[in-house]
Amino acid sequence: MGPTEREIKLLSLKGILKLRAEYVSEVSKIEDLVKELKIKSENHEIKEQEYTDAVIILKETKELIPLATEKVKEMAEDLRSIVNGDHTEALDRLLSEADEVCSL
Repeated sequence: MGPTEREIKLLSLKGILKLRAEYVSEVSKIEDLVKELKIKSENHEIKEQEYTDAVIILKETKELIPLATEKVKEMAEDLRSIVNGDHTEALDRLLSEADEVCSL
């Protein structure tokens, strides 16, 4: 027997929460890199294009966070709609995490 609709939605929500957290972590790392590359670019240690590319990557990664947040909201709502009061501790924690992410 395959996974239930609830299990699929639960795993999907877990996955998008993890992906969003990775985007947030990457933004922090890329911001540090951009600062470093800006200094190197100003000192002519690297080509300006390397710095410019890093800035573009940072911008694009930042744009993914609100998209992932919106998907978290949608998936949490979908999951709540099929739970019908049948909550487990793990489900409650996951939905709580989703609510926290959406309120940021």
